Amino acid sequence: MTTRCRNLARVSMIAALVAMPLTLGACGQTGKIRLNPAPKVASLSKSRSEANNNWHYMSNTNFRAMREDTARFLLIDRPSRLVYTTTPY
Repeated sequence: MTTRCRNLARVSMIAALVAMPLTLGACGQTGKIRLNPAPKVASLSKSRSEANNNWHYMSNTNFRAMREDTARFLLIDRPSRLVYTTTPY
């Protein structure tokens, strides 16, 4: 082997040894990216605050509808029609 080839082999070995810790150091950060690749997005098109707003609006609407259905089932959604006098309903 010539001197030039030995020097090239040494330089490439040193470069590989220097580059190895740098590339392995980046592997510690990939766990955070894999767990949550898009931290500001809750779904494909909505942020977390938009998803929370939709969930609270949906639960509020469903609760009000359930109360209305319960009142209709228990027959307390309108006055009784058992009296002869008219009521202003």
